[in-house]
Amino acid sequence: MDKSKKYLAISFIVVLAAVTIISFAGMLLLKNKPVILQGQIEATEIRISTEGGYKGMPESKMIELSVIGVAQPKEIVWNGTPLERAQSLKMIRQYGYVYDAATRTAHLRFPYSPSLTTITVK
Repeated sequence: MDKSKKYLAISFIVVLAAVTIISFAGMLLLKNKPVILQGQIEATEIRISTEGGYKGMPESKMIELSVIGVAQPKEIVWNGTPLERAQSLKMIRQYGYVYDAATRTAHLRFPYSPSLTTITVK
């Protein structure tokens, strides 16, 4: 084998080894990175109203709202007040939320108000 073919073969092997090492290093360094989704979602306006009544009707009413198909919220704000996370909806006395990771559902509970109520899920 002449010198030029020998140097060409060695150069090819060196380049192949460098590409292989860089590829494996990249795969190891990029493993288990969090997925960050950016963008916007559509908001839905829900109007809840009550009319009439009955004898012995409670003065205050509670609303239970389920937001389906969401990641675990960092924060849920109801009329400017952050909701506290609870273990179950039954444990929520005034307002709060429960997140079910198995169904990707946030269950919110808050008092009914005839005025505008704003809920923000972050």
